[in-house]
Amino acid sequence: MSKRSDIGDGFDPKRPHFFKVIVEETLRDKKLMLPEKFVGEHGGTLSSPVSIEVPGGMTWQIQMSKARTRNAGNGGTKNIFLVNETWEEFVTHYSLKHGHFLIFQYEGGSRFSVAIFDGTNGSEIEYPVSNKGITTTTTTTTGKSSSSSKFTSKYPFFRVVITDSHLLKSNMNVPRRFADKYLKRSQQVKLQVGDDCWKVNANKMKGEPKAVQLNGGFRVFGKENSIKAGSVCYFELVGSKDGDQTYKVTISKEN
Repeated sequence: MSKRSDIGDGFDPKRPHFFKVIVEETLRDKKLMLPEKFVGEHGGTLSSPVSIEVPGGMTWQIQMSKARTRNAGNGGTKNIFLVNETWEEFVTHYSLKHGHFLIFQYEGGSRFSVAIFDGTNGSEIEYPVSNKGITTTTTTTTGKSSSSSKFTSKYPFFRVVITDSHLLKSNMNVPRRFADKYLKRSQQVKLQVGDDCWKVNANKMKGEPKAVQLNGGFRVFGKENSIKAGSVCYFELVGSKDGDQTYKVTISKEN
């Protein structure tokens, strides 16, 4: 189990928030409806999959769908966003039950930070860190070893499970906790596999100072290294001279 989040430090009251209570309907239908008010204000910035980061370093790429519904209040219709498919894996992993409630903080760019509470006593849960069998997670660590895999390193590193979305869009978000500490500005970084290197842009997303995305050059890097959906990539920060960063990349398949 990982330690609980520090809500006071981790959540910014200036950012959009909402909470959802897990009810029997949520569990039965295997989907979670986002609040209409939130969707009305921020739905235009959401795209599938959405990224949900949970204390303990795990980030889930969860599919999102849209439904049309009649709004009796104004006679109009609006989109309601439903989190489904991989949402079921999320529910199982954290053993969500009737009465649990989740606090969502919207970081922008289809990214959420989420804290989970036990409805029976109101306390935050202890977060499991094992992700065996899950292929939709991203894990980051800034220490010498990962709590959710056998990969170890003396260098700071983060881990990403490649999805179809990464390949389609030719970009990849760096886990926020790693980016906050090591990628504080837009820059070009080197990705090293064996003796070969590729230059890739690490850009801070506009309007989202906490979000860093690997994009320019990432498509070529992925293609020339035969990276496919399900590939697991470990990015070790092995060099940082005069602000120029080099990452050693280890590529494997999820077991």
